Amino acid sequence: MWMHPRWSVCRFSLVAIATAGLSAVSSGCRPTDGIAHYEVLKHAELQKERGGTAAAAVAPEPAKPARMLGAILPHGDQLWFFKLTGDPEPVAGVEPAFREFLKSITFPTPEAPTWTLPEGWRSSDQSHPMRFATVLIGTGSPPLELTVSMLSQGSGELPQMLLANINRWRGQLGLRPVADGELKRESEELETSAGTVVLVNLLGESSGGGGMGAAPFAGGMGRGSLPPTAAAPAAPAIKYETPEGWQPGRVGGLRKAAFTVTDDELGKVEATVIDLPREAGGDRLANVNRWRMQVGLKEIDEKELKEQLQSLEIGDLKGDYCILVGEPSGGRTQTILGVLLDRDDLTWFIKLQGDAKLAERERERFESFAKSLRFE
Repeated sequence: MWMHPRWSVCRFSLVAIATAGLSAVSSGCRPTDGIAHYEVLKHAELQKERGGTAAAAVAPEPAKPARMLGAILPHGDQLWFFKLTGDPEPVAGVEPAFREFLKSITFPTPEAPTWTLPEGWRSSDQSHPMRFATVLIGTGSPPLELTVSMLSQGSGELPQMLLANINRWRGQLGLRPVADGELKRESEELETSAGTVVLVNLLGESSGGGGMGAAPFAGGMGRGSLPPTAAAPAAPAIKYETPEGWQPGRVGGLRKAAFTVTDDELGKVEATVIDLPREAGGDRLANVNRWRMQVGLKEIDEKELKEQLQSLEIGDLKGDYCILVGEPSGGRTQTILGVLLDRDDLTWFIKLQGDAKLAERERERFESFAKSLRFE
């Protein structure tokens, strides 16, 4: 990440984060004493120091400069996303407060963080189907909007999850995706009492169209989001047959079902069933490419997608099923077995992810589980 020389930051290796766990990383860095001081550069100055403007986003509306402050906080088996996007100079003006907001986050319970709002910030009472919370900043019309959302990490590798979501944010600003080796340079790590926050400060161009508010799960590289006032369609209750040996996992929110399987020799996998409004869920290509990135595979195009998807019958419906065996990383290989199923206004994501050998052993059980799903 580009940083002004006067900024004071702590850095960690992303590999170290994954090795030490998601709850907190305490070694290798000590916060500076006292209050940090920041010099906020104007948009034109920031462009000059970065060496030019970002590529324009392709959209029907004229592109305009935009800046995004985005933060990802791993906590337990969840990733929490904090994102603020808007005109470059107003967003730059609240960056010090954004950092202090991040430092104030605590988790009285694993499922619900709390924080202290800086002066002039206020919680919105308007609910949104894809957000945990919305914070309004300033008195402008409209005010700046900070969104808070959550995604289960499951058994995915932390560096890959970070890379996939940061690249999705970059795509929303018309910026090129970065490779794994570039992530450390393009991001910053901020130590907080709740854990290590991975922070990005992105300057690019926004069309003002869909995608800026897309949920982290959608991952569609900026494709499609619900309007802020849209209501999520009610999800039907589901029934299924639990395979032998599958242990119940954490459910709630988007997770309508969850199971884990652990083997001392073969590792661990997690199976989940999640639903999203079809407008927010992203198309098949976006979601399969998101899954591919999670297991270290390159993106594919529409032609290759047709070759990879197979049909899976679920009652009187047909889902699109893919088997993604990843590239070895750190001595481990991850596999995703994923089914995408459209029903009424919802897209259902039926997924198993984890160590490749155990995923292969559980493949037949996963397919039977997916086929057993029924909607009430």
